[in-house]
Amino acid sequence: VGAIAGGYAGKGVGELIDPTTEDAWLRENFSSRPYVQKGETIDTYRPAYTYGGYAEDQHAGKRFSDIEGDLKAGWEKTEHGAKMAWDRAKGAVKDAFDYRSAHRYGTDAHERHAARPYEEIESDLSEGWETTRDASGRTWDEARYAVKDAYDRKCRLRDENLKIDRSVTDNPGRKDVAP
Repeated sequence: VGAIAGGYAGKGVGELIDPTTEDAWLRENFSSRPYVQKGETIDTYRPAYTYGGYAEDQHAGKRFSDIEGDLKAGWEKTEHGAKMAWDRAKGAVKDAFDYRSAHRYGTDAHERHAARPYEEIESDLSEGWETTRDASGRTWDEARYAVKDAYDRKCRLRDENLKIDRSVTDNPGRKDVAP
């Protein structure tokens, strides 16, 4: 799952997705997913999760249903496609695709809402989710976790950058920092 986050940094989002958070979401929800068959583990679907993350990075802003045919054809060309038919892999691919889509929505929301606290804008994000191009079939309750993670992560990065910038401008004579 870490490959989903770290390996595919499409449009700069990959570096903002914490593989630990994404992996936690998958682990917490894995057993309840409708495609999971008795006795299967999360490792059974890792290639499909990786493929879904890659697919969303490559097709950002598109709905899963609009590109499913292309994704199926691509999956069938992989070594994993020979081991797991698309009908079995599709649910896991879509889960990773949808998680990334929600994460992207949260990252983009940070810019639109001027980094206001998440709690102040959650209702706006919820309303916007229903009409956004990234809605991808997930309900707001299903997407909220990834949206909040992305929004909060972007806020933390902004705060860290401000601290670094202040450190440089407040101490112009320091020799250990570039002007």
